[in-house]
Amino acid sequence: MTAADVFIFWDAIAATIKEVLGRFRSVTEVTNEVTLKNKGLEPKDLASTS
Repeated sequence: MTAADVFIFWDAIAATIKEVLGRFRSVTEVTNEVTLKNKGLEPKDLASTS
């Protein structure tokens, strides 16, 4: 395995991690919106409550 192969390997791992974290953030945002709606709030209301 050459240095270039190692770089490509780690670059692919980094891209995969970024994709997974991006999906997690999206799920978290949806969960937060559902929680707010269950409390009778809209996401825009959050700024005024903090």
